[in-house]
Amino acid sequence: MGMLGMITVFTGARPGASTAIDTVSLLVPQGWAVRAWRLLLDGGGAGDVLLTVGVMLAAGILFFAAGILRFRKRYA
Repeated sequence: MGMLGMITVFTGARPGASTAIDTVSLLVPQGWAVRAWRLLLDGGGAGDVLLTVGVMLAAGILFFAAGILRFRKRYA
């Protein structure tokens, strides 16, 4: 899953890289982190990365809740 999120790092520098690769990488949280990093490197400000940070926070909350539910079920 981590490699799927990082695929734009390896293919993004190619002149003919498609936007489909960018979209596929957003299926995992690592892809959103790379997108935020690239926005900041391209000179974007805090307002430009609010959506990506929001998606990463939402994914973190979702995975944290799923982990809590699994641990409750396992150690109950």
